[in-house]
Amino acid sequence: MSLRPFVLGPWAFVMLCASACSRTNTHTAIAAAPVAHAPPAPAAPSTLAPAAPAKGGLDGITFGAPGPVVISPPVPPLVIGMMDHTHLAGWSADGMTFGYCQTSGGSGADHCELHPRNGPIETLDDWNSKTKDIDPALSAKLGARVEKAGISGASGPWAFARDLELTWDASEGGTLRVGAQVKGEPPSYAMVLVDTHRIDAADSVAHPELIAVSPDGALLGVIAHTFLGEFSDWFLVKTMPVARIAAQAYEQAGFAHRMVKDDAKSAELFAKAAAADPTYSFAAYHLACAYARLKDARAEASLAEAIARAGSEAEATKKNARLDPDFDGVKNEKWFLALVTP
Repeated sequence: MSLRPFVLGPWAFVMLCASACSRTNTHTAIAAAPVAHAPPAPAAPSTLAPAAPAKGGLDGITFGAPGPVVISPPVPPLVIGMMDHTHLAGWSADGMTFGYCQTSGGSGADHCELHPRNGPIETLDDWNSKTKDIDPALSAKLGARVEKAGISGASGPWAFARDLELTWDASEGGTLRVGAQVKGEPPSYAMVLVDTHRIDAADSVAHPELIAVSPDGALLGVIAHTFLGEFSDWFLVKTMPVARIAAQAYEQAGFAHRMVKDDAKSAELFAKAAAADPTYSFAAYHLACAYARLKDARAEASLAEAIARAGSEAEATKKNARLDPDFDGVKNEKWFLALVTP
């Protein structure tokens, strides 16, 4: 039996469960501070809201209307003191760039990082290393670029507002984990932001500076802030498709119900995971496992979908299914043999 390692914080481990389908999945992302640089914008229809594909046993799955982002636990106000927080952070007006600007408490210089969806990071700074002072020409250039981008901390529509809340954890030094959770279910951390630029980063504290969904609802943007004393501020930036964040949250909840042998509920949650992200092979595979345990005829379509989504890993998926005890009840069925035979 082949088991997939799941990331928990910056390390990985393998859950030794009775089946490849009964693994617990933990993944990671970030959250918008209450004092984040602009109030949340009213939810608008998302141009990239997920649509359940009409295949693989996923017909009829919906996620409700997009809504505002809800973060649990709420992000506390940014601490004002020795920390030098961002004074501008968020998405550009066209949603193609995510980034921040911060003013150094020591030099008074501004530093900005703009992360495009595609392409290299754009770094802007108005400190002149030769004159050891702020350069008015660089300040003007920086200001014009940021103004043109139209950076705002407002969050776009959250396509899974009916079922999912965003969540975060900073209990580990120098690390911020953020993701989503089905309301009332265990969290999944799809995004992990780790300070690796200093050897003593594990002694630093981390907090979410901003979390915001892109204007089109497709990506979640995160800015983490780590701190180890005066003038030690460090920022980490990451974005991730909301479809995968949501899929892993539904999947994590499905594993929780699988562990208590509630196969009907786990199948419902795995189906939502598979529908939330039509590229996610593991969710479709876990759904096939659940249907097979339930002796549900939809196991065939779900397994076929998992193999199709696996791409170059299709043969590995077939091998997993051949060895997986969750399929013991269907291993002699013609459809099963046809799907998993190399």
